Amino acid sequence: MRNQTQTWLKPSESFHVKKSCFLAILYMAYCLLAAIAIFLTARQIQAQEPPSVQARVLRSASELDYPPFALVAADGSADGFSVDLLKAVVKAAGLEINFTIGPWADIKEQLAHRQLDVLPLVSYSPERDTVYDFTAPYLRMHGIVFVRKGETNIRSLADLKDKEVLVMRGDTAHEYALKTGISDRLILTEDYGKAMQLLTSGRHDAVLMQQLVGLMLLKNLGISNIEPLQEIPETDLKVNRKAMQGFEQKFCFAVQEGDHELLAR
Repeated sequence: MRNQTQTWLKPSESFHVKKSCFLAILYMAYCLLAAIAIFLTARQIQAQEPPSVQARVLRSASELDYPPFALVAADGSADGFSVDLLKAVVKAAGLEINFTIGPWADIKEQLAHRQLDVLPLVSYSPERDTVYDFTAPYLRMHGIVFVRKGETNIRSLADLKDKEVLVMRGDTAHEYALKTGISDRLILTEDYGKAMQLLTSGRHDAVLMQQLVGLMLLKNLGISNIEPLQEIPETDLKVNRKAMQGFEQKFCFAVQEGDHELLAR
C-alpha cells in the first residue's frame, strides 16, 4: 500500500462534517435519554422476580470500529453510543453485563450459536429475524457509497457493477450488495477503517457503508481524498426518501432466537 500524506479538510468540508456529526450525536443523546426513561420501570419488576433471574449476567460483544456506535477504548474495552445505551438499559433492568470485542462477522455468529445473550447494535432485516429476536429500533439510518474525490467513472449505483466495492464482512452493506447484485467484485474487510484506508491509498473503487460511520471514520483517520457519492441527511427523524432504496438500517438490540424472557425486560 502506498504511503499517503494526510491533509486537513477544507473549511467548508470540515464545517459540513462537524455539523452532520454534531446533529447526529444530539439525536443519539435524545434516544439514549428516552430509552433510559422507558426502561426505568423495569426496576419495579426486578424487585418481584426470583433471585435466579435477578442474578443473571448477560454476555455481549461489540465490534471493532463502527463510530460513534461501537468503539474500542484505550484500555481495550467496549465503548460507543450503542454500548452505553445497552449498559444503561441492562442496569435499569437490574441485570449485569460483560462485553468482549471482535469482528462483526464473528460476534453475530456467536449470538446465533448462543455463545452470547445480546448484541447492542444489529440492523433489523426479515432475513435476520429468522436467526435473532429484536427489540424495537432505537435508531434509523441509511447507506451510502464513498468514492475518491475526482472519480469520474462512478456517477450512479449502476456504475458499480464492474467495480471493486469494499464492504465489511457480514454487515448490512454486504447483505445488501449480495441481494441487489450491485457489484460483481465485492472486496470484504473485517472493519470499515481498513476499507477506508484501502480506498484512500488508491486500491479498489468504492466503499458501501452507513453514512455517519463513514463520515466519522474519514474525520478520525484524517482522510481528505474520499467523499460520498450522494449525500443523505441523517438528522431528520423522518425516513429520508432520497436514501438508497432498500438500504435502511434499523438499529436494534438483538437477543437469541426465542429468548422471550430477556426481550420482555
